[in-house]
Amino acid sequence: MEGFIIVTEKKPVGTGAASIPSLAGKRRLALQKLLYIGTAILILLIAVTDTAVILHIRESELLEAEDQLKTVSLILAEQADRSFESVSLVLSSVAEHLTAEGVTDSASFDEKWLALTHIAFYETR
Repeated sequence: MEGFIIVTEKKPVGTGAASIPSLAGKRRLALQKLLYIGTAILILLIAVTDTAVILHIRESELLEAEDQLKTVSLILAEQADRSFESVSLVLSSVAEHLTAEGVTDSASFDEKWLALTHIAFYETR
């Protein structure tokens, strides 16, 4: 091979190699954007789901509290009714006793009352 001169062309090494990384870089950026969008959608979905669950729990708790208040109201109404029955029985008993003593009007009541207060006054002395 004497006498032959080998001539080589100088090509820039980075030209072919640079185009591949730029495509990979663009693809990486696109995947990162897709990842960010997916993450944002997932976070939004979790927030919406949490809000729906919280509102559902709130509504069920309000309904439960309303039921409890209705129960307490019913219990109080029954107790008040019993109290009024007791008062009614006492008043009926007093009315029967006064009728038995001959009290029929306010004048006869005043007479009995004065007699009872004088007796009580002299008994305490």
